[in-house]
Amino acid sequence: MRERFTGDVRRQASSSGRAVIWAVVIALILLAIALVIGLQRGIGVGGVLRDPYSLTHERWTSVVSTGGIMLWVVVVSVCGFCAAMVDRTRPPGERWRSFFRGGAIVTGILLIDDALSFHESGDDLWTTLTGTTPPGWIEITEILFWAVVAAAFALYFWRTRDVVARTEYLLLVLTAVLLGASIAVDVVGSSIVSIIGGGDSAFEVLEEGLKLVGIVVYVSYFLRAAAHGLRESRIRGSTATATDA
Repeated sequence: MRERFTGDVRRQASSSGRAVIWAVVIALILLAIALVIGLQRGIGVGGVLRDPYSLTHERWTSVVSTGGIMLWVVVVSVCGFCAAMVDRTRPPGERWRSFFRGGAIVTGILLIDDALSFHESGDDLWTTLTGTTPPGWIEITEILFWAVVAAAFALYFWRTRDVVARTEYLLLVLTAVLLGASIAVDVVGSSIVSIIGGGDSAFEVLEEGLKLVGIVVYVSYFLRAAAHGLRESRIRGSTATATDA
């Protein structure tokens, strides 16, 4: 038993050593980037590293926003897992793989933006990425930012339209309506407040409520698409293998 345990430890250390090294390197790189940005922007080390509760002493601070970010992570994780698991040796599997891989990428964009709120200030995004002030002829507005994101999603769904047509795409339409309405409320917030009344609180509930429901529907779509894609890829692959035999 002891020899078996020792052998297992040695085998695991040999096989997973490279993965551990890469994990440490990536974590250190991300930490260094965060620290540099924090120091450049005057946030300080504590402002970059500490959780919201440590800064505000209120554990419910941004709980809805944090929940939304976690839901984006679910979609990215599911899409990444499915892209790795589908049978790529058969045409259906390769198409599903492109669908899931693209889903992980475009959802990752929303995840990063939701976590760092780049859409609130395009100039800040430009400065963060390049370290320079945007040229005078560039005005990165919130509308322009969302237009670029919408174009990226349109390109993704167009390139994978044959797969999307086999999914419950009405959920995508509902997601687009809800998130689009949330963005519209955010962009023309003052006008919305003057119409519905209730002040800033009503505006925030409306904007964040539409966004949260939209994200939940989006997650539901990809979870159902994942189950369908894995099942279809496996069944078609198995059928083709049996036919070939």
